Amino acid sequence: MADEGSAAVSRVGWRDVIGSVGTAGRLIGRHWPRMLTAALLGIAFRNAVIWGAVALSASVPWLAQVVLVLAPLGYLVPIVYMLRLCADDLPRLRAAIAADAPDSPTEGRQQRLIDVSVSVLVPFLAVYTAYDLLEEDRNRFVNAAAADELFNGFSAPEGIDLLGRLQLNNPLWMILSLVAVALIVRWLLGRVERVWRFVGIAFLGAFIELFWTIYVSEQLQDGLRSAMNWLLDRTFVVAMIDWWDGLVDALGWLGIPLDFSVSWLVGLFGSIGPVIVVPIAWLVVASVVLGHRLTPPERLDHPALRRATRSVPDRVKRVGSSLLSDIGGRWAAFFGGVGLVLRTGLVPILAFCIVFLIPNLVPTVVSWCARWLIGPTDAWTFLAFAPWETAIGLALQLVATAPIVAAALDRFLMPISAPTTSEEAAR
Repeated sequence: MADEGSAAVSRVGWRDVIGSVGTAGRLIGRHWPRMLTAALLGIAFRNAVIWGAVALSASVPWLAQVVLVLAPLGYLVPIVYMLRLCADDLPRLRAAIAADAPDSPTEGRQQRLIDVSVSVLVPFLAVYTAYDLLEEDRNRFVNAAAADELFNGFSAPEGIDLLGRLQLNNPLWMILSLVAVALIVRWLLGRVERVWRFVGIAFLGAFIELFWTIYVSEQLQDGLRSAMNWLLDRTFVVAMIDWWDGLVDALGWLGIPLDFSVSWLVGLFGSIGPVIVVPIAWLVVASVVLGHRLTPPERLDHPALRRATRSVPDRVKRVGSSLLSDIGGRWAAFFGGVGLVLRTGLVPILAFCIVFLIPNLVPTVVSWCARWLIGPTDAWTFLAFAPWETAIGLALQLVATAPIVAAALDRFLMPISAPTTSEEAAR
């Protein structure tokens, strides 16, 4: 199997890259009405969630935070729908979707995509964060809620309470406690579903995973921003920046190309997220959505683990083993998708990253077209058009993203491990 995988990777070349773009174009031409409709509905849902969270924050701040975590679903659900839509036209992906799924270790039935939602959410949130959409959701909520509190809080008996309404105080112990409780509750819900056989329990568990993954992503983003601000405030860093500015000034005209080159390198390093991380994360998302049936849940059974738990009571050991198996089973599809991408090889992945510049540039092209159509106008007047420009740009980006990712997955990755149909084998 490994030899077949290596051979499949070695056959990937620029013809495959160009072929995947052609396949993506055919998929867009065939399915664009449904994909565009799904994308626009998703954008509308995202905006409605933020509006609802702002309205709720005035009376029930904690419920507003719960509602706000639904906003990324306006970006994720359309992509999942589009990937499944495109997969129906691609033989290897169609075979992967039709494969028999492994049994879930906790629910005791065939594993569904909703059971491994955390494996989809982690790479998806990497994309969502790299596009600054997670920060945009938070900023829109904070700005709207703070403005409402400042303008209307004077008449309230309790006065202005920004921190209470925005729920911004989140110590580390609260974050860790939330993750631990969420993992345990997710496992308990799986045990309950094993008895009751009610599919709604699985969706409740997926919402819990959505809540804690988004919550942790926001805290990590805030932590990285605080760490960067702290680093830039250090005396040594300030001295180095001043020294560099002095050197550029001392070199005169020679300092201009030097400063430009260094600024270009810094900008190149900052673009690693959109150029490298985002395409790879999309491939992992697609491999989980379309190929999770090919990844069996991980069973934790290691000699070191058995030795470490030798003195633990059997009842506690059974509970702990069940909990760890549940966590491993839900993350198995993610690690399987990452492994699938890593086994593909450097050249195909870099080629895909180059191809993925196409959907990355879509919002910019839409912005240029909007400015050309509207023409010169007052800044305050253009604010009325800005939400429409953003929504159309994001929707068209989604429409371009799903076919390119699906075509690349079918051509680059799935030949390594996906089953093939009898017709394809005959070819």
